[in-house]
Amino acid sequence: MSEGTYIVNVLAPILGYFFNKKKKDWLVSYGETCLKAFATDINSNKKDDERRSSGKKIDTIISMREEDKEISVIEVSGPPTKNDWTHFTGDRMKIMKMLKTLMNQFAKLNPSSDIALIRLYGLQVYLNELTIYEFQLRYSEIYTIEAIFTFSLPKTWADMAKADKAIIGLLKYEVRINGFRKT
Repeated sequence: MSEGTYIVNVLAPILGYFFNKKKKDWLVSYGETCLKAFATDINSNKKDDERRSSGKKIDTIISMREEDKEISVIEVSGPPTKNDWTHFTGDRMKIMKMLKTLMNQFAKLNPSSDIALIRLYGLQVYLNELTIYEFQLRYSEIYTIEAIFTFSLPKTWADMAKADKAIIGLLKYEVRINGFRKT
């Protein structure tokens, strides 16, 4: 199974279940999409006659529909059966950079708000294991990212005995994303 097939057949239906019930609040964009905040950041330094870039691509972006704010990114690090540590660490760095771009965009758009209160979340899928990262600005220009929860998706019927961990993990992700709206 390729990375793209995994996103379409496994990840999208699972996330759809969690985010479809609040479809009026959330917009989930799948398939190598670009952050608007990243493109804006890159293109802000270009002259009128220079080509514009859409920015680096990420597998999935979750946005607040009403405010059109991107608040979370998801990256699938290769096919679920292919062990590739370099791909995993590169994608983890990509998640960090994307979340930093989003945080800087929030700071730019809301200069009077306390940006240190905002937490952004990234989700990385590697070897059928999902890791939720929490990203925040601790001090002036000092960002931290922490893996706050890791869980596996069941692959076989025998794995279903541990499915509760996957459900709890996905619910924690949903609760944290919903908590963003309150900040």
